[in-house]
Amino acid sequence: IYFVNIADAAHIFGGEPIPQSELHRVGQIFSVPSPIIAFDYDIPRSAIATISEDSTLTMWNIRDKLPFWSHKVRGDEIPSSLTFVEGGVVIGRKHGTIFQLLPIMGRNVLSTIKFVNGSREDPDMFGHANYDSRIQTLWIANNRRDSMIAFKINFDSSAPSPGGEDVGRGAYFDQVVEFTGPKPTIHFVILT
Repeated sequence: IYFVNIADAAHIFGGEPIPQSELHRVGQIFSVPSPIIAFDYDIPRSAIATISEDSTLTMWNIRDKLPFWSHKVRGDEIPSSLTFVEGGVVIGRKHGTIFQLLPIMGRNVLSTIKFVNGSREDPDMFGHANYDSRIQTLWIANNRRDSMIAFKINFDSSAPSPGGEDVGRGAYFDQVVEFTGPKPTIHFVILT
C-alpha cells in the first residue's frame, strides 16, 4: 500500500500523472505479506487496516508503518471489502453479500448480515457498503434490489460483570430500513 500525501505529490510532479514506479518518492510504503483484498483508513487512531485474501485483518500505525494488531477472522467466504465504523470494523465477504461486524481489534464476529436470492445460489449477486458516521448507519446497496438498505448499528454500554471486570462495548445491527429507488444501485458515496 502506498499512503500518498496529495499536496506533496502535486508539488513534486506538477500535476502530471505519477507512474507507479515513482510512488515511493511521495508515499509511505506498507508491505503486506499476503495479497490484499481491501483497506480502509481509521482517522481517530491514525491507522490503516488491511484484509487479505486469507482473511487476515491487520492494523498499521501510519507514523511508523508497523502493524500493531493482526488476526485471522473466521468466515466461510473470501473477503471483498473492509469498512471502519464507530468502535468497530465491517468485513464484506462473498462479493459484498455477507457483512461481519467486529469490534476494533476484536477476534469475534458480533453480528452478521447475509443477502440471499431465494433458495438458489446467485454467483452474479454483489453488494456495496458505506458507513455514515453521523447516524451510525451502514448503508448497503445490492445489485438484485431496487433499493438502498440502512442498518443502524447499536452499541451496548460497558457493564460490570459479576466478577467486577469490564465486559466492554458490544455492537450489533439494531434496526433495518429499506428505501426503494428506481433501479438497483451498484456503487455510492456518502458525503460527510
